[in-house]
Amino acid sequence: MGRRPKNQPPISSPAEQISQDAANEKGSGRRGARDKDDSLPSSVAQLEAARSSVHNEYGRPENTRVAYDRYYIGGQTFLANLVAERRRCLVQDNINNDLLALAFGPEPNQYSALALEYYITEKCCVQLKGKDTANGIQAAWADFWDNVPRSRAREECYWYDQDANKVHGSPARAPSVKALVRDLNKKAKVEGTRNHAEAIDIHVVQKVLDWSEKEVPRNVLKNLPPVYDGRRYVILRHAAARAIFATGFTLWTRHSELANLKVGDLIRHLRDDPDGPLFMKVHIHHRKGWENKSGKAGEEGMTYEIPDRPDSKPTNMYLYMEDWLLCRRLATGKDPDPEEVIFPSIERNDTSLAFIV
Repeated sequence: MGRRPKNQPPISSPAEQISQDAANEKGSGRRGARDKDDSLPSSVAQLEAARSSVHNEYGRPENTRVAYDRYYIGGQTFLANLVAERRRCLVQDNINNDLLALAFGPEPNQYSALALEYYITEKCCVQLKGKDTANGIQAAWADFWDNVPRSRAREECYWYDQDANKVHGSPARAPSVKALVRDLNKKAKVEGTRNHAEAIDIHVVQKVLDWSEKEVPRNVLKNLPPVYDGRRYVILRHAAARAIFATGFTLWTRHSELANLKVGDLIRHLRDDPDGPLFMKVHIHHRKGWENKSGKAGEEGMTYEIPDRPDSKPTNMYLYMEDWLLCRRLATGKDPDPEEVIFPSIERNDTSLAFIV
């Protein structure tokens, strides 16, 4: 069911489909009238097309928009092939093929939720895609129907009014669809298939840091053993690990964001007043979901103030970062360059340590 049947019209993106009315109106001469008299209001179709355009361009991060369009077009292709196969095989049941073919249109019908179940089943139970695919498909179609102008899909509860032949609420939030996605998530958990590690608990970080300080007390960090002493490597690894744990937990960064932090991203030894407590500032250049007006990652980023927090080891990035930078300076004999990453790789041979930036 991967190919579009012959003579099937090209499948458009949600923005193209929703704004078709505005495109038809554009050639009707209405725009010429507005050019002559700016006091004339925009038509409803033009306003809805403009709102839809803004939502599709800026309402979601670029990668999310690409994924949503993929699920949208993939769903329509799947549905077109499914209906074509049913017609070819002359399937006789209580499903109206003509209405089923329209299930993924801007105006949902009584078969929209069922079609979405079929699509998720095809991707996750037949093609054996993971739970993230199921969640992504549901989210994509929920976003699509939620942003159809004047749609009843925005209503909180999903139900089908058989007497009026109207669907209320989003088919993507129909109980049957939600149950299927929930079951696929349970299946992934039972089978132990995960694309990402679970978030670490603060109590676990506390235990790790307590153990580390027991193995390598903080007062040892100021007196590194000679390069030929194996304890030197162990001390540096503990100091780096503490800073990584506390920084990651405080800033809640992804691995790539943490690994890309540079020395120049830190401003250290700051005070609000001469007698105030010390703190540092850290600048994050890009995090998931940050965008500027062009849809690209913003260059300005965000700056955070990091105080010393002696009452909470897992979030005391200030303390462990200062410990690590001290160890690094003692090990290399110099202050690091601002363009060097804060957490380089540490390699060991028989006689020395090397920081691989």
